[in-house]
Amino acid sequence: MTGMRDALSALFLSAVVRNNPVTGAVSSENFTLVIQNFQPGSDGWATEDGSYIRQIVGGLKLKDAGVRLPAHVPRISKLEYDVELLDGCLKCFSSTKAPLSHRIAKSIRWVSYAYANTDHFPYQSRILLLMIAFEIFSALPKSLKQERFGDWLDFVWGTATENKSSLPDAWAQGKGPYSRVGWWGVEFFRMRNAIIHDGDPNQLSGFDTQGREFFATGIQVFAECVKEILRQEHLMPPRTISDDIIRAGILLKKKQLEAEDGTNDGKS
Repeated sequence: MTGMRDALSALFLSAVVRNNPVTGAVSSENFTLVIQNFQPGSDGWATEDGSYIRQIVGGLKLKDAGVRLPAHVPRISKLEYDVELLDGCLKCFSSTKAPLSHRIAKSIRWVSYAYANTDHFPYQSRILLLMIAFEIFSALPKSLKQERFGDWLDFVWGTATENKSSLPDAWAQGKGPYSRVGWWGVEFFRMRNAIIHDGDPNQLSGFDTQGREFFATGIQVFAECVKEILRQEHLMPPRTISDDIIRAGILLKKKQLEAEDGTNDGKS
């Protein structure tokens, strides 16, 4: 069961990074493991999805049991996948690298919790769940701080000694310097802190100072971290020029949506 769940997690992440969030939307419900707990004399079955709540469905026969996805979940046959990422994860899960495979699988599960298509699921909750995934994956000793997160991202991406710069923004004074991914990490962590400590989270923007949407960018940054660790373990091919272009695109400065229509309230 654990192996199947981990394989579905890898399939989920490899789909997220390859499908347009609008035209080819992915929901973690596409990759939910269903355990059908049949007992002698009982036709009921239960789903198990990581929650402490189980949904019990009674009155079903064995031939009728199956996964019943809601209408908003796209057809899984229509999705594209990052085959190299998927293959690298599966190789890791089946290797003898138990601590690493456990860390990757567990962190991806938290990403999937953040990617659930659930009614009234606050955008800010997705940020917090994604930050937990980063904390699990980084496995840094002691508590994670914004500066340490920026340093860790630079280290994993191999930019710790490249393209260092200081941002002119007032909030960045006295911090850094980092590369672009390190600075993104500092801002993302500050967003996490603001959600927890700074009052009404609905008043927070969903975009960083470079106009990049926090959650969508965070998913891509997380996936690149997984890829880089797998490359270091020789479980994925070395990075190519195309991979570098993808990375650069993730961190491109973008026009903020609120500057276009003045309607953004952080609820992307």
